[in-house]
Amino acid sequence: MMREGLKAKFAEIGGIIERGKRFVVVSHLRPDGDALGSSVALGRSLQLMGKEVEVINQHATPENLRFMGGHKMVSVAGPELRPADAVFILDTADEKRIGADAETAIAATGFRVVIDHHITNSGYGDVSVVDAESPATGQILYQLMKELGLPFDPVIREALWVAIVTDTGSFQYRNTTGETMRIAAVLLDEGVDVAKISQALYATRPARKVRLIGELLAGMDIGLDGRYSSWAMTRDVQGRLGLRPGDKEGLVEELRAVEGVVVAALFDELADGEIRLSMRSKEGGVD
Repeated sequence: MMREGLKAKFAEIGGIIERGKRFVVVSHLRPDGDALGSSVALGRSLQLMGKEVEVINQHATPENLRFMGGHKMVSVAGPELRPADAVFILDTADEKRIGADAETAIAATGFRVVIDHHITNSGYGDVSVVDAESPATGQILYQLMKELGLPFDPVIREALWVAIVTDTGSFQYRNTTGETMRIAAVLLDEGVDVAKISQALYATRPARKVRLIGELLAGMDIGLDGRYSSWAMTRDVQGRLGLRPGDKEGLVEELRAVEGVVVAALFDELADGEIRLSMRSKEGGVD
């Protein structure tokens, strides 16, 4: 069941959508399934309402998510966009994580609606819906769309399934709730092709990704009496294997899967010299 505290926020967003004619939808850079799925779902629904919509991201859609029917509606942020009635910022705990180009593109539109599930979100939007109890932004969006009576179609249902299934680890993580499964059941009943999505997400890997996992398994470090695992993915490895956006998804899960490991860390050397750190823990008292 949707928590009562969300209804007032949803009604406020409903008024913004009803009054507005033009909207921009954006999510965090290096988008994952929840970011892209949520963006496609909301953007497509607004289009079906007859609204003018631009869905943008700092980076191109990663190869592993291009099976989604609506992925082509997401464009790479370029020059400044024309002003809109509102910008929807999805699945982004920190405003800086939309990226510099995306920020420049939306600068002319001051009013921002934030929809997110990260507990670290400060509520930086003019209107913010932050539900840390939700496992995915896609789940919040589903509830929003149902509450407001926004239109659904097969593209939207597929996008929401991708958003929810990826951020729950295929419903394996503790953040999966009864509400998550009820939403999944409805999407299934309404025709989502689970076999197709699962094949694309989990059973189709380019050879370079398989070789990348091999590098990880051969080079990972195990420490703290087997309770900690880590691996540093250097620019050398990335260049040698010819990695593409999306190839890095799921690597930290390989580290966490080692028996006895409680905390896993993946160090990713980015092109600008910065290091991106991804950390995961198993159940057992580690936040």
